[in-house]
Amino acid sequence: LATMIKNESLFGDTLCIISGFLISLLTTTANMTLALISLNRLFKVSNPNMNELIARRRSRKMALYAWCHGLVASLTLIIDWGHVTSKQSDDYICLATWDMT
Repeated sequence: LATMIKNESLFGDTLCIISGFLISLLTTTANMTLALISLNRLFKVSNPNMNELIARRRSRKMALYAWCHGLVASLTLIIDWGHVTSKQSDDYICLATWDMT
């Protein structure tokens, strides 16, 4: 809120990097989780007689994969493959960017 009122980043680059990392991690993980939920439903519909224990194990593995995928994708910001920057008009929002050049 203070950053929005002053219209400048008050907390420095470290908080901007942490914020960009968390935004990237959570959005990537949420999107991967939604995709894996639909894939899990497809498996359940196509094979309704599958043992429930096997289905639970597969669900746990899918959840673990979603978090690992999000973590690996977000770690690219920390190892400097990507950059966390703020838009000129919105200095209070730090977003991840990747240069393709």
